[in-house]
Amino acid sequence: MRPLWLITFLVGICLPLAACSSASAVAGKQSVTLTIEGADDLSFDPDSLTVQADTAINLTFVNTGANPHSFAIAKAGTALFSVNEDAVFQGINTGEIQGGDSFRIPIAGLEPGSYTYVCLIAGHAAAGMVGTLTITEQ
Repeated sequence: MRPLWLITFLVGICLPLAACSSASAVAGKQSVTLTIEGADDLSFDPDSLTVQADTAINLTFVNTGANPHSFAIAKAGTALFSVNEDAVFQGINTGEIQGGDSFRIPIAGLEPGSYTYVCLIAGHAAAGMVGTLTITEQ
């Protein structure tokens, strides 16, 4: 008799909690988890991404190389040869990440359009370590 009482109690507690979590997931914004790798051949993988507007992005930058790399979104109109920490869009910058390490960075509120992401280590963006994040209308 005791196990039946315990099961009834647990079901009574768990069902309302499950209903609440489902409702908040439906009412909340969409989110997506992305991983971008930076490599010693001065490339990003992938070098282009597309996400719908009003989607929260949980981005993980992984440095798969041995040399330091970074991930930053450049302000619109910034020449790749002059990208530096002052030219970073909305502070979206991992900073220098050592080989084998990773860094998570949340990105939200991007308006539809194309955004260039770059490695801020001297010479890397100019050598081609760039990519494009496209935010599309819903």
